[in-house]
Amino acid sequence: MVTVAHIVTGLQIGGLERVVVNLVDGLAGQPYRRLVVCLEDGGPFVAEAEKSGAKVIVLGNQPGMSWRKIRQLVKLFRQENVQIVHTHNPSPHFHGVPAGILAGVPVRVHTKHGRNYPGNRKRVLLNRALSWLTNAIVPVSDNASDVALRIEKVNSLKLHRIWNGVDTALYKPQATDSGIGTRVSESFNSPPSVHSPRQLTIGTVARLSPEKDQQTMLKAFRLVVDQLPNTRLAVVGDGPCREDLRNEANRLGIAGQVDFLGACNDVAPLLHGMSVFTLSSSTEGISMTILEAMACEVPIVASDVGGNREIVQPPECGLIVPARDSQALAAAYLELLRNPAQRSQMGAAGRQRVVKHFSLQRMVADYTRLYEELLTRKGIS
Repeated sequence: MVTVAHIVTGLQIGGLERVVVNLVDGLAGQPYRRLVVCLEDGGPFVAEAEKSGAKVIVLGNQPGMSWRKIRQLVKLFRQENVQIVHTHNPSPHFHGVPAGILAGVPVRVHTKHGRNYPGNRKRVLLNRALSWLTNAIVPVSDNASDVALRIEKVNSLKLHRIWNGVDTALYKPQATDSGIGTRVSESFNSPPSVHSPRQLTIGTVARLSPEKDQQTMLKAFRLVVDQLPNTRLAVVGDGPCREDLRNEANRLGIAGQVDFLGACNDVAPLLHGMSVFTLSSSTEGISMTILEAMACEVPIVASDVGGNREIVQPPECGLIVPARDSQALAAAYLELLRNPAQRSQMGAAGRQRVVKHFSLQRMVADYTRLYEELLTRKGIS
């Protein structure tokens, strides 16, 4: 049985981490022994990975680059007889690839979950050098693939774009719309909401951090409320910007219509109550939360960054607007909120697109095919 070691920073709640957990879960029952190595901390997703039968090892290091981490990985790879090292994002790539070489690991795969700062020359040169020592580079979007090819000068023969996938059996439409208020009450064991079951609700699921730029989303929502006063905004997620965003909502005079719901492992019930799903990020790879919302037949309004446009295919499954443009974001919200037929059409198209191109089964099959191809090249069966 071939041992695959996935190297990550940690298993906190996030899109990259969800992809890794989904992948190790999808490989269960196949001829792969699955290992997940957290360079720094563990996190809520550790239990999910272990439930799938994967072995999780948390090294507990401090953030940053260090030769100590490489030495730890070399020892671990030898002990666990690792044949495939699969790294996820820059720090794991920096530590995992040289450790794999020193430990004699034959196959080295790296998934590029985003653009990884193409304007930073040092990062670009580092990514380019690491690609020389990596057997396959897997961008999760055409946009990230373009950065790897055009800016980082990665050998095109090493590039294998694999879109992220979601569980379309878990994320699916709900027969009846009970509204976000009811779903929030059920999911968080809170008192029944006073929200109308048919109230228009813009919703987002994301880490509350600078790159997600929820400040622009709040400013856009302020403009929406001026024209549709009964609309609500549901913010699912947590992070370092939480208090700043609460203060901004107060400053804009919309605090009473913005629900900060915190982090949630089970977002499907909340997605069912959203009229529109939004993501106002300034950078993205392939957003798992956009895919999850589309699978639930929720139309999308998102910023034109990373892989958002290639997922949504505007105006098929939603609308795409320039990043950091609250006016354009508000106009897109208003267009969809005022047109239920358009929302329904986009939602149905979104579900069809995810089932066809972004399913978990398709993602796992693509990675399995890549593993088999690389192992065959190395004479390993």
